[in-house]
Amino acid sequence: MSKNLPELPKRCVIYTRCAASQANREDLIMQEKICTDFIAMHEKQNWVFISKIYEDNGLSGMTLERPALKELLQDAEKDLFDIVICDAIERFSRELQHHDYIIAELEKHNVSVVFAQDTQRDDDAKIS
Repeated sequence: MSKNLPELPKRCVIYTRCAASQANREDLIMQEKICTDFIAMHEKQNWVFISKIYEDNGLSGMTLERPALKELLQDAEKDLFDIVICDAIERFSRELQHHDYIIAELEKHNVSVVFAQDTQRDDDAKIS
């Protein structure tokens, strides 16, 4: 006799980035708001914001040398979250090779990435 177990919450974190030429706290706050609102829209799908924001302020998306990004990858390896929410793809990375590398590293640890302003992505449909 099997019981229907409740679905475990999908633990969500947020990644924000603002380039050196755009270093602006208001932009980061706006990204955070877009992402937290997006998570709230998925509450019925058991998404839970675990109040962790990885923030790279004043750093280019053309490099992988970003402290918060490195921390995010390390925390994914420790199974601290299930989904990374990012405002837009260009905030995550501006280099296709870097983008693919980051996604592959996260997927190794069963972590999905969703871009709040690009809800047509396959990742969004896959984890909904």
